[in-house]
Amino acid sequence: MSRGEYGHRLEEMLERFHDVRNQLGEIQAEVAAADASAETVDGLVRVTVAGGKISRLWLDPAVYRRYDPQTLARLIVETIERAQGAFNDRVNARYREVLGPGFDIRDIATTPGSEEAEERIRQTSRHLFGSG
Repeated sequence: MSRGEYGHRLEEMLERFHDVRNQLGEIQAEVAAADASAETVDGLVRVTVAGGKISRLWLDPAVYRRYDPQTLARLIVETIERAQGAFNDRVNARYREVLGPGFDIRDIATTPGSEEAEERIRQTSRHLFGSG
């Protein structure tokens, strides 16, 4: 690659970097305002996750008569997990528009520094810049 081609390629990469940075800033604002909810089949437990955190837990008063404490605790945890999963799916869909189909927010949160996480970073780099 000649010096001129190298400079042109570098300019293209910097322009792409700035575009991606701006898009990611927009997505981060959307994620901060996003929410997702889940409820039990009987509708007695509802959870809302906003900005990635539990923002609302609602329990119908009938839940205390229907379930023993251990079952209720399990239902709450399962409902939180479903709401968090729905939130993560929404976040992933939005980030994948920019970072490519290999992006998964759960990889970053659960396995930072792992070989799998490093490979995801390389895939994203290839998606964005055509190399990596």
